Amino acid sequence: TFGSQNSNNDMIFMRLSMPVQFHETFKCTPGATPLTRSLTNPEEEVQDIDMDSEFEVLKKSASPKEADANEKEQQSKEPPKELSKIENEKDTLSEKSKTKRGFLFKAKKAAFIAPPPVVPTMPRLVKDVVPDDRDDPEIILNTTTYYYSVRIFAGQEPTGVWVGWVTPDYHQYDLNFDLPKIRTATMTVGDEQGNVHDSMKRSNCYMVWGGEFISNTQQTRVSNVDLVIGCLVDLATGLLNFTANGKEINTFFQVEPNTKLFPAVFVLPFSQNMIQFELGKLKNIMPISSAMFISERKNTVPQCPPRLDVQMLTPVVWSRMPNEFLHVDTGRVSERHGWMIECLEPLIMMALNIPEENRCIDILELSERLDLLKFHYHTLQLYCAVCALGNNRVAHALCSYVDESQLLYTIESKFLPGLLRSGYYDLMISMHLESAKRSRLMMNNEFIVPMSEETKSITLFPDEEKKHGLPGVGLSTCLRPDLHFSPTSFVSATSELYQWSPCIPLDILKMKAINMLTEAVQDGGQHMRDPVGGSVEFQFVPVLKLISTLLIMGIFEDDDAKHILKMIEPNVFAEHKEEASEEKEEETEAVAEKEEEEKEEGQEEEEEEEGGGGGEE
Repeated sequence: TFGSQNSNNDMIFMRLSMPVQFHETFKCTPGATPLTRSLTNPEEEVQDIDMDSEFEVLKKSASPKEADANEKEQQSKEPPKELSKIENEKDTLSEKSKTKRGFLFKAKKAAFIAPPPVVPTMPRLVKDVVPDDRDDPEIILNTTTYYYSVRIFAGQEPTGVWVGWVTPDYHQYDLNFDLPKIRTATMTVGDEQGNVHDSMKRSNCYMVWGGEFISNTQQTRVSNVDLVIGCLVDLATGLLNFTANGKEINTFFQVEPNTKLFPAVFVLPFSQNMIQFELGKLKNIMPISSAMFISERKNTVPQCPPRLDVQMLTPVVWSRMPNEFLHVDTGRVSERHGWMIECLEPLIMMALNIPEENRCIDILELSERLDLLKFHYHTLQLYCAVCALGNNRVAHALCSYVDESQLLYTIESKFLPGLLRSGYYDLMISMHLESAKRSRLMMNNEFIVPMSEETKSITLFPDEEKKHGLPGVGLSTCLRPDLHFSPTSFVSATSELYQWSPCIPLDILKMKAINMLTEAVQDGGQHMRDPVGGSVEFQFVPVLKLISTLLIMGIFEDDDAKHILKMIEPNVFAEHKEEASEEKEEETEAVAEKEEEEKEEGQEEEEEEEGGGGGEE
């Protein structure tokens, strides 16, 4: 529709469905495989030049005088010929030495008056010299370089065209594309002394701008000449080169092994005919169609693969469907102000950043990426290990990576994978609760009972029925260390701040733990199809670890402890209540039976009295 009233002038992102994949390991350094064939012969080939080279034939036939001398030398074979040759002509050996130094021939000639032009009696060359475009069999069979090109038609501005390669995960759609906007990440490997051993720059887009190949005067007017930009890729070295109208440019990129790339073109339309993909080849360089299939690696003939398609990047606005919807409050303020919509509680999602690939994914998507799931779980285990044994300084530093909101979200999420669920529970206990738990366990075997009024009021049985109550429930008194927490601080000059663990809201944590255990007991079991975390183990074990830690710390009250014990073993800890209810039912039934018997006896006595009175009369 370009050129019509319904034309679309937005940026077009296209890629060709002909991916190339680099080797798993690079066997040679970048540049070892020839990328382009030079127009001049190499130095070694110059030294091995033949005696009667094309240059010598051209030199000898340059003037008619030398041509006549050559004819006379061929007709007469007398000895004086050698003397005249030595006196009048140059030594061929010295001439060859000059040609070996790079085909530079600068001879000083005496000034003379130019004679009228004379038609040469013989052509400049004895035979026609035709450039040899045939491939060298030794080079073409061992090359790992592949080529494709893009032709920018006249009328389409080269300043609105970008040509190169993209990775499969390139999804950046921008109406104002620019090379500095390409996301990159540099990975550097060094040692403790600061020496850099390796550095690799990762990206998902390797492009050159068409505006670099036109002059400043051409940028002001529409171009009338086609521009051909060639892209060369070496699968054995990871080197990407580019050419403009057959001339190699200085722009190149280096990629990692086992990388997959697609030919791509980004175009800002200026005319109806914009670009054209050309799947040809160069001398001693394979076409890109040979790199698509392993069976075609030795095929030097350019081909158009089946099901070839030019794929376009289409802008789509999407997001993951939330498991719960927003709680929206609506109301009409007045006739003048209209309706009011308010959302007090936003929906929360947790993203995982991958700096090596410059992207973020939802943490719930790790259930489909098992490699990243295992790596992230081991990272959480590493965090637990470095903040063990009261290393509170590291625990405060880790709060900058995994803060309170992330921990509260992950421990309550029902869709988190089991490994991550267990890892985040262990990390929260190690960072925030382990020090307080350890201090309470240190005084577990010390029986120091303070004599106070509260202590004297404690009785053997909790009530008058003289039945034992639940353990840990009721009045108790002992000397226990207080719970100490410090506010979270990533960087602080005072060391006193790092003596205590980073704080966490224990009241909120206590309520969440009780609610999660209640839901697990009510909904969980072996009969459940999709338990939380993927298995019954990941559903119960992390919650029981958290509740056990909070019980040792003494966070739960009597009612909370009763509720927890009844959910763990209802047959044992709920027995007293059931027996009492049964006894009450039996007592009520007995009382009801007695009342019925008394009523029946009273009715019989009345009937007897009435019968006796009638007989006397």
